Amino acid sequence: MRLAAIDGRACLVVPGGVVELGASGHPDDPMACLARWDGLAAWAAATDPAPTGPLDEARLTCPVPRPTQVFAIGLNYRAHCEETGAEVPTVPLTFTKFPSCLAPRRASAWAAPRPASCSPATCSSPPSSTWARW
Repeated sequence: MRLAAIDGRACLVVPGGVVELGASGHPDDPMACLARWDGLAAWAAATDPAPTGPLDEARLTCPVPRPTQVFAIGLNYRAHCEETGAEVPTVPLTFTKFPSCLAPRRASAWAAPRPASCSPATCSSPPSSTWARW
């Protein structure tokens, strides 16, 4: 069972499309659906719901719009280790991020340019405010 959000409304992805949960007597809010996940999963298994609409990927939004925690894994592939000059870790490097790090599918993202004088080998952190001006 996969939870999705179409224009911010909770949906289940099923063969042939999506089931809009609000139209099926469940909350529209994806976070409320996650809070009731066991009941939602039992309902979906018992009813095998038919699609109420198509899966329109252009309208997908974040299925967890207000997470309480976001964890990330650093140096999670060999090429990343090589480009940063770091050794491949023996255990995953886990760190937290702010919930605002999440973006909708195909959203534009902005990255500050790296100064020409700085490379992964010579700079491990931004040298002053030249990378980003908030």
